[in-house]
Amino acid sequence: MGLVDKVLEGVGWKPPSSKQCGLTDADTLYSKETIDNVEMFYNQDIRVYDGNKMDLNASYYQNGSRVEDKQFNDKNAPLQIHCFGDSWTYGWDVKQEETFVHLLGDENTSVWNYGAGKTGLDYVVKKVTEVYRDFNHKDNQNFIYVITIPHSFRRMYFEDNGFARRTWDKPVAAEQNEYNHYLYFYHHYELLNRLIGREKSYGELGTTKSQRI
Repeated sequence: MGLVDKVLEGVGWKPPSSKQCGLTDADTLYSKETIDNVEMFYNQDIRVYDGNKMDLNASYYQNGSRVEDKQFNDKNAPLQIHCFGDSWTYGWDVKQEETFVHLLGDENTSVWNYGAGKTGLDYVVKKVTEVYRDFNHKDNQNFIYVITIPHSFRRMYFEDNGFARRTWDKPVAAEQNEYNHYLYFYHHYELLNRLIGREKSYGELGTTKSQRI
């Protein structure tokens, strides 16, 4: 029994269930199916619908993933530039070597393109946290993040029937008021600034730059 459970048992009280609050017909707010499907969508980019699994990675890209640059991809390069955003960062309708991401690379700089079509700032934040973890950027100081802010109304979305979308349709987005759109955008924007953005010294570069987005 956890500490919270012991305290609740001691005072003879426990919070009401979702059913008791009138939110659901079941005793839990989220069904196991909901939890499994959302986590698979979020962590693996897999859509589960009507018993079938679909890998969504291909739908984010026009000509395949461009995460790893064909030329400037040395993970041990003195400087790494990781770029995040939507189709503009990805370079929709242009060749990979024509993207601004590729043009940032050189013999001393590796570049990484996490741009994905029709995605919003929530997807960007998700990818930033994955890169920060996977590249150990807490301890590794040789990186810069370039974040292109996508359309602020875009967000990951599940339809009522459980169909997952990388972003909701414009008519659905139009039903939301501007306060909620900006709140959602501002929340993710500040998460990036508070957890990732900070002053960092770049050693041989001889400068200290604010990383605020």
